[in-house]
Amino acid sequence: KEGLETNPVPSLFYNKQIFDEALQQGKHLENPGLGIESKIANLANTAVQSVTNFPSSDYKDTFKGNPNSTAIMNSLVDCMNRAGLSDKEKRALYALALTETGGGKSLSENTNWSWNRACQLWPLGITPKGKALQACGKERWETLTPDQKADVIYFKEGGAKWKGRGLIQLTGEGNYTNLQKDLNSWGIGADVLSNPSLVASDPRVAAASAVSWWTRQKGIKDMAERGDVYGIRARCAGGLDRSGGLQKFISFYRQISPDD
Repeated sequence: KEGLETNPVPSLFYNKQIFDEALQQGKHLENPGLGIESKIANLANTAVQSVTNFPSSDYKDTFKGNPNSTAIMNSLVDCMNRAGLSDKEKRALYALALTETGGGKSLSENTNWSWNRACQLWPLGITPKGKALQACGKERWETLTPDQKADVIYFKEGGAKWKGRGLIQLTGEGNYTNLQKDLNSWGIGADVLSNPSLVASDPRVAAASAVSWWTRQKGIKDMAERGDVYGIRARCAGGLDRSGGLQKFISFYRQISPDD
């Protein structure tokens, strides 16, 4: 009884644990009485609902780096529920979003890569982006503006207009087009094809972009269900993760899903 009264429901997706504890403690009360039974029932119900209300305000890794963190979280929850994501999918996507945005600090990709950083991300001559970088050359690269650099790297995706934005750093005209379809379906009034910057500036759209991307990734649901952090991160990074995000993702994921 004391534990039920003094311990808050843990923050993110711990509903089953609290539900089980509530029932177990109630089972061992000799004469719980209606008041205690109601309290246990209410706590269990709150636990079940915690999936819809994650994360609670005391969870330390919310998007605290962004002034619109509450609006972002509310929108993310809403879109994930609309898309029918499972508990484990929600955990994984949330951890990805924290990783990609640095806890919400950046919802728009910084494309002012130095030559050395660009070569680290896209080794010369190996991938299409690496070949584009090689063709550009160091001397010309160092004279380019950030948008011009994005035009070189994302030439196949439509250039700087469609650079990474939102909670998952959505990139490419095709992904923005898919997002627009989902925004229309979810009743979110925003035209990201005419104004792509909304993916970074509008909390609703920033959140929706992550869910839109996730729902179109073949096999990623199964990865989430089995806790395949390496596979999920590789999918988000487009293969080998040279950005250093893997360890950050694993750290966030383990905090959110300590039992996986």
